Amino acid sequence: MKKTVKTVGLFLSVLFVFSCVLLFAGCGKSESIKTAEKLIDEIGDVSLDSADAIQNAKEAFAKLSSEEKEKVGNYKKLTKADETYNGIKAVSDDIAAVVKASVSSFSDDSFKVSENLAKINDIKERYNGLKKYQQESIKDFDKLDAAAEKLNGYVDNAKKAAVQYVKAFLQTEKGKNATVTAVYCIKQIRNETDEYHFMALTYKGADGSEHDVYSCARFTPEVSVDAIKSHEDTFFADKPASESGNAKTKGNVTLNAEEIVAAAK
Repeated sequence: MKKTVKTVGLFLSVLFVFSCVLLFAGCGKSESIKTAEKLIDEIGDVSLDSADAIQNAKEAFAKLSSEEKEKVGNYKKLTKADETYNGIKAVSDDIAAVVKASVSSFSDDSFKVSENLAKINDIKERYNGLKKYQQESIKDFDKLDAAAEKLNGYVDNAKKAAVQYVKAFLQTEKGKNATVTAVYCIKQIRNETDEYHFMALTYKGADGSEHDVYSCARFTPEVSVDAIKSHEDTFFADKPASESGNAKTKGNVTLNAEEIVAAAK
């Protein structure tokens, strides 16, 4: 009988201690902490549609005191969700930039042809690394190849214009005995059919000194060498007409000078 009573007493003691632990554990977390943890759990699977849920959880966590923040048991889940979302959004933003550049107007500063072309393979790799539901939350991935094709077309036309520009330069007084070392291009798109260019080039004179010349007028890729030469002062000026038309500093198409010069000769 005594053994039974002793066993029951021991059980009740253990039960009491366990209850106290639960009680104090519950008391250790304020309603604000519980709310933050709940909002973090509600984020769920992260996609591009998770922005509001993540932001709500971050705001709830930010309102906590330093001591309370240390008691948020699922905080790592929030940091992971935020990191995942930012990765997905970066892919989405890059796709949007490429697609926008392919249909840009000449006044749009986002029209960075070569820069956006250089991103495409990296964008595809990052996109393919996402889960299917994350991919599905991103718009316009199906437009990426068409955008790349159009951007490559812009580069091809820029090369044509650059060849004419360099060919004309080599026939001018400045260009005689000169070695062209760099070619720059600002490509502008007015609409589906109108394309214009500002050009600049760097060359070394016969004495080895280096100089720059600038196109102060824009021209099409079909312009003739004679037409450029007939306006030599305009197309091979020592200074650009304006900073916005400075192809050396504002160029949006990267050109290979050796390739252009070889085609111009």
